[in-house]
Amino acid sequence: MVTLMDFWTLMAVYILILLSLTNLLLKPVLLAKRMTGKALKKLIRVQVPENQKKSLERLYTPVWLIIGIWAFFKLKEATLLGAVFGLLAFRSGANITRLIVYSSHDAKVLRGMAEGRVLKVLERIVRLSLLFESAFPVALILAYKTLSAITLQTGSAGKFLLELWVAGALFGLLFSYIIARNNKGLLLEDSVDALIFIVAVRGKQKTEKAKEITRRKLKFKAP
Repeated sequence: MVTLMDFWTLMAVYILILLSLTNLLLKPVLLAKRMTGKALKKLIRVQVPENQKKSLERLYTPVWLIIGIWAFFKLKEATLLGAVFGLLAFRSGANITRLIVYSSHDAKVLRGMAEGRVLKVLERIVRLSLLFESAFPVALILAYKTLSAITLQTGSAGKFLLELWVAGALFGLLFSYIIARNNKGLLLEDSVDALIFIVAVRGKQKTEKAKEITRRKLKFKAP
């Protein structure tokens, strides 16, 4: 007979599977959009503000990956479910705070462009991204009681995972602040829709400027 605790744990597993599959399916889409954005930038030849600290930002993935793998092997013998959560907990916390800081920074960079319409595009992307990222802590909450019943040398598995998520959130906050500070470029690489929109708008602005110059020349030459 399935108990209430087993039911919520099962729900947590389903959310984890759905989260992982969605993330896997989104990778090709995001890659295609990024390539489209780059192609448009080259085609229209418009300079879009780029991240000025790309080399430093490359450290983000190795950090969460190393900590995630460490957590996975720490929990693997006690609970396989906890090990999977451990692999993703630090990353989940870091991603949420990083997304909040990056979106706030990019909004400041984009403010004034395209009469504010680009901010609506960015806002929609960030809202969807936050909704996607929040699926992990929801799954962790559902499985928390089950994982808390599993003991480790340093306490329960649930407590360890919660601490790992909080540590990730603090790391993401600090890391994103360092990247965003005095950075005049756009930081959200997945916000390709915003980039494409900027490129299109700036191309339109150049066209309108050229038309205005031509109109003035014609007016000047007119008798």
